Amino acid sequence: YPMIIDSYVMSMLLSDSIQPILTAMGFSIKPKLLGGTEINESNMYEARLEQVAGGDVDEYQCWQAVADYLTDELSSAIPNDPYGSDLGRINP
Repeated sequence: YPMIIDSYVMSMLLSDSIQPILTAMGFSIKPKLLGGTEINESNMYEARLEQVAGGDVDEYQCWQAVADYLTDELSSAIPNDPYGSDLGRINP
């Protein structure tokens, strides 16, 4: 399943202390790069999303991906009838 997680969660999932716990619980989480190469601590940053802002390359943060998705995909999903537009809700 495609997922977006930040580097902190990725490093935690890949740690030697968490993998045995996941295995004991019956979970097998093996993140992979697009070509199928398994992600480990040495190539973890090849999987990061980058954005270019003002000529600088920055990591695309997990919270930003969720915020952009909500703004792009769900901006018209909250109806005005039950919530009203005058309650201080921001409509993009």
